[in-house]
Amino acid sequence: MNLRKWWYDAKTTKWQILLGVFIIGVFFIIPFSLLDQLEWDPDWKHANFVDSILATMLGGVAVAIITGVLIIFQNVIGMDREKNQKIFDQRVQLYKNFLEQTMAIIDDDVLEDHERKNLMVIEKDILMIASPETYNAWYDVYRHILKLPRTIKEMNKLRDNPKDAEEHSNRVQKIAELTTYFVNQCRKDLQIVPITNDVVQQINAANKLEIEKHLFTGGVDSTNKN
Repeated sequence: MNLRKWWYDAKTTKWQILLGVFIIGVFFIIPFSLLDQLEWDPDWKHANFVDSILATMLGGVAVAIITGVLIIFQNVIGMDREKNQKIFDQRVQLYKNFLEQTMAIIDDDVLEDHERKNLMVIEKDILMIASPETYNAWYDVYRHILKLPRTIKEMNKLRDNPKDAEEHSNRVQKIAELTTYFVNQCRKDLQIVPITNDVVQQINAANKLEIEKHLFTGGVDSTNKN
């Protein structure tokens, strides 16, 4: 066992404290307690001096114990706070990156190869750092995004078939709804007050109108240019 690694590991702090208390008890408290039971010769002129020295040393040991425990706990709390801050910053950046990627995909309703690869990377990042609930919310979005057409040509084929066009429209709307739910779950993950259900419904209604208005415009514009 690496003693240095064990000593600086925050998970072993309680054992470090117990070990320290045991060592101090064996080498200081018990000997001083035994010395305190000794009765000095009443005629010995240094008896009071020795008693005061013992009391001072025992008090110093007590102060050292309390100080050491406080320092250890302070270090542990500081390490946890620093770790939590780093995780918070990473989560915020990761969630922002995902939302930017998702909005870019929904903008033209096409999942191109480089976008799919980026989403695969983000999926692993979220799996590593997000809470299980947040990852599940993200995966619901992810699996619907993977069903989007890969090219403008594929999307135009969907547009020409009313049934496929309706299915595609529903899929894009579902992605928007699940993305809103994911954002709300991110807020919970970041310990921010979540959005109320009424606000979520308003957002979903607005997204639905916007999607119906602009659906397939990316494919139409690209086709006209050709």
